Amino acid sequence: MALNKYTLRRFIALFLVAISVAILVFVITQCPRAKGAAVPLVLPVQEQVYEEIRLVIQPTYFAKSHVAEFSIQMESFQHAETIGMDPISTILLVGSDGAFYLPSKWTSEVNEEFKVHGKLRFEQLPLDLTKLVLKFFVLDELELTWDL
Repeated sequence: MALNKYTLRRFIALFLVAISVAILVFVITQCPRAKGAAVPLVLPVQEQVYEEIRLVIQPTYFAKSHVAEFSIQMESFQHAETIGMDPISTILLVGSDGAFYLPSKWTSEVNEEFKVHGKLRFEQLPLDLTKLVLKFFVLDELELTWDL
């Protein structure tokens, strides 16, 4: 009889540990996607060649602070003067409501003749964003979209 009592206690303890682990895994995997989460949402990389300019862009959205930051790489041997232009004056963010947002900061990491890499930051974005649309006004208008 004593063996059954200990076996039952072990089974209950193991069951409670399994439930706790399941809840922990659920919270860790689901909460960063929730609005207001402290963990940044890293969105997929988009890579395009547009008008002989290679673009590699990866956004990170900080829901709690309402900030979007885009890691932007531009390369071109044909349009070196174009990629050297200030991204603050050539790129806008369009919100879900169609409103335009100006970038607040450009942090250059690489600034070579044929290659530019840095981070473009947009602050004070609205709470109800459902997508990020980045508009480039370099040669022609180009839009890249990410769903949140």
